[in-house]
Amino acid sequence: MEAFSALSFVFREQPGPDFGVDAEVEFLENGEATGRLLGLQIKAGHSYFSEEDPEGFVFRTDRKHIKYWTAHTLPVLICLCNLETRDVYWQEINGETAISTGEGYKIVVPKSHKIDQNSARAIRDLLTPVVTKNRYAVLAPSVVSEPTVVSEDDVSHAGAKRYSIKAVLNEVLSKAEVASVIRQLTDDGKRSQYYRNQLVEARWGESEADVVWTFVYPTITDFANNNYLCRGEWISPNLSEQFRPIPMHGEYVGNDVVIDWNQHYETMSRIFEENTVAKGPYLSKAIPLATELETHFKFVDTQLPLLSDKQVSEADFLDITEGSRTRIEQLDREIMELPVAPFECKDLSVVLGEFGAYVGNIALHYSDRGMQTWNEQGRLQNSSLQAGFANEALQKLKFEMAKIY
Repeated sequence: MEAFSALSFVFREQPGPDFGVDAEVEFLENGEATGRLLGLQIKAGHSYFSEEDPEGFVFRTDRKHIKYWTAHTLPVLICLCNLETRDVYWQEINGETAISTGEGYKIVVPKSHKIDQNSARAIRDLLTPVVTKNRYAVLAPSVVSEPTVVSEDDVSHAGAKRYSIKAVLNEVLSKAEVASVIRQLTDDGKRSQYYRNQLVEARWGESEADVVWTFVYPTITDFANNNYLCRGEWISPNLSEQFRPIPMHGEYVGNDVVIDWNQHYETMSRIFEENTVAKGPYLSKAIPLATELETHFKFVDTQLPLLSDKQVSEADFLDITEGSRTRIEQLDREIMELPVAPFECKDLSVVLGEFGAYVGNIALHYSDRGMQTWNEQGRLQNSSLQAGFANEALQKLKFEMAKIY
């Protein structure tokens, strides 16, 4: 801390248990935080200076730690501390400095690499990059078609002010640059004064956020498929334990932010790519299913009020609607088996799935399983409720179909 403070760095210990990064340092420029960071692995004591070669002190470690350090989002330095002379020697850990010995690895820490003014420029050159906001767009779920709109989702409750922010990258960024994006998004989320309604605003006023979740998507298509590259979590250290969410497991990247990198991103991206069809083929399958499902739903929907008013018995209702209910179950399955919709049809795909599910639930209540599960009153009440949801979904579906055409 003493050595880095002399070079205009803020020193922060790693919170909680760590695997191989003991602390982070953030560079200050004219007393202002820059968001540019380094991770530190710190060792102290005579044993770490006992082995030397002509180039410097030899630090030995295993493959597991080297893999962790070289894959880390932050540049990581090994720092050897001489507690008697108060000198700190450093070396960046990367593929060139980590030398395999067969059984493990060694890193040579040059004696000329002291953390002092002579190394200040070299250390600053290793800092994480700064990413400007024009290299990504922040999206709320309701503005998928407007990627330039900056927004966030307020998910606060009475015990904690919370935000969820989603960003789509405008270009290919390095892992360190993506981490920088997440730190910037998190800082914006902390200061946000957006509220989903007046009740939430009255509760939280101008206070800073307690929790910020961030999601980063490489492309707008990934966003539409909810296939995020990584997600971040920041929880205020001051938030009461009873209101703290379950902490995310992942990589600590500074500023109390943890990033969970999606290990399945590439696999899911490939699956979506292989199964996504173009607009024409998708609509040629989806629209006939939607049209036929609407016809059968409307017929069943006209019979439910008659059943409710006891103008027809349940036995008569089952007989009258048998053909439509059977076809509804088939159509619901066919909708679920549709190929992945292209980006411009995503909203239509989502609403069609909802419409199919609601109408399918009506048929489910009067299926053999439904007849065994619910009593007559329960079947009618649940089906009437699902019919209301289905009618709302149908209006949305017509709107989306009008947009497509």
